[in-house]
Amino acid sequence: KHDNVTRRLRALWTLHAIEAIDREALAALLDDRHEHIRAWAIQLLCERDAPPASVLTKFADMAERDKSPIVRLYLAAAMQRLP
Repeated sequence: KHDNVTRRLRALWTLHAIEAIDREALAALLDDRHEHIRAWAIQLLCERDAPPASVLTKFADMAERDKSPIVRLYLAAAMQRLP
């Protein structure tokens, strides 16, 4: 919940690397106010295996409504890794 997005990203990457963040927590970050946090949540949700249907539904909504080109880029990249 730190104000500095760089620190938040570093914490997110660390938690992911040590497997200390679950899919529910990552899915909650899809609604974050910072586009880079949302983008990395997409990346990390798709990194190990396919995300659950509820997350895929959220991805579809984000593809339609999220104004950030960074988020849309991460969504496009993630879709190419899914069956």
